[in-house]
Amino acid sequence: GANYVLTNPTAQVTINKRDITVGGWQSAFYTYNGTQQYPRATSLNDAVTGEESAVLASLIYSVTGGVNAGGSSVSVTLPANSNYYFASAQSQSYNISKKQVEVTGWNASSFIYNNTPQHPVAVRVSGALADEEDLVISSITYSGEQTNVGSGYTVTPSLNMTNYSLKATSHSFAITQRGVSLEWSAQKSFTYDGTGKTITVVSASGLASGHGLEDLSITYSILSHSGATVTNAGSYTVTATLGNKNYVIEGGASCKYEITAKQVTLTWKNDGAEFTANGTPQAPEVTASDNSATITYKYYNKEGNILLEGKPSEAGSYYVLAQATGNYSSEQVRADFTITQPESEQGAE
Repeated sequence: GANYVLTNPTAQVTINKRDITVGGWQSAFYTYNGTQQYPRATSLNDAVTGEESAVLASLIYSVTGGVNAGGSSVSVTLPANSNYYFASAQSQSYNISKKQVEVTGWNASSFIYNNTPQHPVAVRVSGALADEEDLVISSITYSGEQTNVGSGYTVTPSLNMTNYSLKATSHSFAITQRGVSLEWSAQKSFTYDGTGKTITVVSASGLASGHGLEDLSITYSILSHSGATVTNAGSYTVTATLGNKNYVIEGGASCKYEITAKQVTLTWKNDGAEFTANGTPQAPEVTASDNSATITYKYYNKEGNILLEGKPSEAGSYYVLAQATGNYSSEQVRADFTITQPESEQGAE
């Protein structure tokens, strides 16, 4: 009271910042979305009652990573004018998962054989960020490529990117035969000479790059004949078959050719001959310019112009027609002849 006097009426007091720590962080699961993502602190230890929310709102965040998939970390600090401080670093590690994409469109399900490995490729994916879809598509790799003709093939895509994973999937495809057109030998007519004749394919259009005619493995067959060549005169059709099953013939699978009979000249040995009946058939004969020629004769009785079954043997007036046939050809030639009775029989008459 009135009996005392203060000799030092003022005093200086220091209030120290309060040491706090982060008590909890958001339990968040992050998937790559192209923006920075990180968890926030959700509680504090040792904050003055009633001030926790304000202090949490004032925290300053520093993120290492936070955009790309993989491990990241976030740390917090307090403003310089805060009544609180962190005696030790306050940080939290977290993970950002890859964003899953799925192939939803392919460029093809069938290819024509081209002598190189082929497979479908993705042209559309779902799940990628709009401005990154092309990058994802170009980063896809494939297994299951095929070269030869077949069906039921399967291609499997895979993806090795920092921010994307690919949903397991596959796509079926086929490789179909490549069509070729065949060009045959220019010479399609031969003359019989006793040796085998045929024609062959000399070129093909439509072949895959790097392939030549020999890669078709062509074999030949002739309709109604065994073997790939014929000898006798006639008209024939030769057909090509491809041993390489990656190709199919679309034009020129077969071709016609001919072997014409060899032309010969016939000369009568005894045209106008007179024979004496002796009980055996008799008639003139020809010689051919090629001794191998087959000659066909037809015999006629001049009386009534009657065709006989063979050489005549009885007395009478006749003519014979001769012509080369089969593998040989000639003009038809005629010879007139007679068969007379023997003199002894003439006298008896």
